[in-house]
Amino acid sequence: MNPVLSKLFIVVPPLEDPPPFVPPKISTRCQFLYPEGLPQKRYKVCNLIGDGGTAFVLRVQTPKGEHAMKIHHPSKLCAEISSREWEMIQLLTGVRHVLPVEDDFTLSHLYSTDANGKFRIDPNDGEKMHSHAFIMPLLPCPNACEMFLKSGEVTDLTSDEIMHIARQGFETLLDLKIRKIAHLDIKPENIAYDRQTREFLIFDFGSAQREPIEKGETLGTLSYWAPEQILGLNFGLEVDVWAFGATLYELYTGYPLVPVEKLKENPRQDKINYLHMLTQNVGPTGLRINGNCSEVQEPIVKYIRSIGERFPGRALWEAQIRHAGEQKKEPLEQAEALIEFLRPMLRYVNRITPEEFFKK
Repeated sequence: MNPVLSKLFIVVPPLEDPPPFVPPKISTRCQFLYPEGLPQKRYKVCNLIGDGGTAFVLRVQTPKGEHAMKIHHPSKLCAEISSREWEMIQLLTGVRHVLPVEDDFTLSHLYSTDANGKFRIDPNDGEKMHSHAFIMPLLPCPNACEMFLKSGEVTDLTSDEIMHIARQGFETLLDLKIRKIAHLDIKPENIAYDRQTREFLIFDFGSAQREPIEKGETLGTLSYWAPEQILGLNFGLEVDVWAFGATLYELYTGYPLVPVEKLKENPRQDKINYLHMLTQNVGPTGLRINGNCSEVQEPIVKYIRSIGERFPGRALWEAQIRHAGEQKKEPLEQAEALIEFLRPMLRYVNRITPEEFFKK
């Protein structure tokens, strides 16, 4: 443990992790899926596209051609996330650069074929699988993480492309703000950029919420949380601007803004790691912390104040952008312009709003 931190904390044993959910098996033998009560409306499974913590995505054949089918794992938590995602999706009509959902239903069974014909796969010791599913168009290209990010390598995206992505992304953020919706999980895995058409898309609204957002909400991905989320303060739609800024930075440099590595899934330790990296890469937070702190938050507040006194603010992210620009052989002026472009998105306070962005 960091010696500075050891003076501020009593080391506690990590929380026990809940047993992982084991999703139903998806194999090359799997042939058909159908909505509950509609066995005639079958979807032929082509292949597994991806598997996340709360859902997996299949490529399926529909009467209109190939589509993506997102299936939420059959658990109480995933059912709540699925319900919230569908609620948000219904509010997204007219929002620019969002991957549309064309249909949703409850999926009843997974079918395969064997020598004797079709048979049913019943996960969870014979229980039927009742999972929520969405039908969506296939992405025109891999998500931005798969498309551009390689471990330890600077991406080949230019500063012009980053700014172009930013403009389209702020159009989405503006439309979401009008509807009082926060995405709360903007990151490279949840956006796509087609370099041929220069089209940007954002998807996966499983963490999205409408304002007012409950204080202490922990949905999303830690590495892209805004400082106010980590500190347990009230927050709103502006956290999406921070996450989008962090995403753009990563897409240009190839490195995360706050490279947090979780240690034994201990929430308290995760937050400490985040704040330590934040103060190194972006500088000490300037947030005023008022009122009483919870038992978990108080040590974090002490740490922030302590490290803020010990170290001056250092914006290492700016140096990283300059270095990436050199690697890409872009003029220094373009790297400096990108820094000025991103800086208002990565402020601790008075962060730029979508309305202010389009007034520039």
